[in-house]
Amino acid sequence: MWVPADDGKPGAILPAKHLAPRMPQADTNPVGRIGTPEDVAQAVVLALTNAFMTGVTLPVDGGQRLVQPCPAS
Repeated sequence: MWVPADDGKPGAILPAKHLAPRMPQADTNPVGRIGTPEDVAQAVVLALTNAFMTGVTLPVDGGQRLVQPCPAS
């Protein structure tokens, strides 16, 4: 039996009650804001409802990984 397995990798996520209209951290994020729990929930729903997507690490970071240097290995 095949069991699909996906992984979510959230970036900076804050509950709405902690989000200010303009947060300094948002300036370094390509989408211009900090992620919300709803952003992560949408990614989880995508992974759960797509039966053909499996073995995927789905970054939910607003593109932050694209502008930060890779850590030294």
